[in-house]
Amino acid sequence: MTNALKFVDELVLTIFEEAEFQSTMEVTLFPKRYIHKILFKLTNENKDDSILFDSVPFYWYNHGPFSETVAKSLDKLLELNILHIHETDDDSKFYTLKKKVKNLNQIEDYKDYISSLIKKFGVLESDKLVMDVYYKDKPYDFIPAYKKEFLEPIEKKLKVINNEEDFYDIISLSNLIDNCYNCEEKLPFEPIYKGFNEQFSIFSSILDKLYEEIDFNRFIITFNAIDEFWYTFAQALRITQHHDFYSNKLDRWTSFYYRKLKESKGTIKNLKEVERTTRHSKLKFTTSSSEILLSTVGKYISD
Repeated sequence: MTNALKFVDELVLTIFEEAEFQSTMEVTLFPKRYIHKILFKLTNENKDDSILFDSVPFYWYNHGPFSETVAKSLDKLLELNILHIHETDDDSKFYTLKKKVKNLNQIEDYKDYISSLIKKFGVLESDKLVMDVYYKDKPYDFIPAYKKEFLEPIEKKLKVINNEEDFYDIISLSNLIDNCYNCEEKLPFEPIYKGFNEQFSIFSSILDKLYEEIDFNRFIITFNAIDEFWYTFAQALRITQHHDFYSNKLDRWTSFYYRKLKESKGTIKNLKEVERTTRHSKLKFTTSSSEILLSTVGKYISD
């Protein structure tokens, strides 16, 4: 059995075994993101160790650092019946250690380091680990500012809004605009982000104008735009922040990014239309004033 396990497989299993050893729970449930981010911390804090760093290559993407090598290892350990998928009542999926493997000889030099990471970030403190990665290991300040201070808080608030009255109590116009401009100040400057930055600046301007009054019925359109801008940014993020192992994917990733950037232009167009209709909907004319306005416009055009 152990002969079939690679270096990365043993690293993954060490996380499971160390966390279970430190846990007081009968069954320890491991979120997928926990495994990825513990190994990211391990490799990121030991970049001079080429064997470790090159064996677990990461790139930054939608939900932070991700390793295809780790993902394949988890699938492999499931197939070997060493790990098991546990589904909770809310359809969330977690990994559990089904059986221990003896003689994990390839990772002896890293066992203590993994143990110390797990002491610092227990499985039940997965959120703490995620925040630590986002704030201490982020390549750009824009990442935590947008994902953790702008997008996710709005998303959480929307989940508890049941009606229009809730909306006006929970959503703060000033915070929304301030956070958006804070993100704009932290946009990356690499050439690949130029198109994104231009669109984001237009988006910030529209958002500012659009929410001189918060409109409950139109807010979902705006939230969808906020969400889409993150995933557009993430397409470029993995191009600039990846291990050399993934260099052969750059052409395809770049194509995906520019396609997504083109799609986001449609989002800007939709927001401009919302802004236009919102602005004009505030103007209320009587029948007579409308006729006067039309006649004045008609005379202006004819002149």
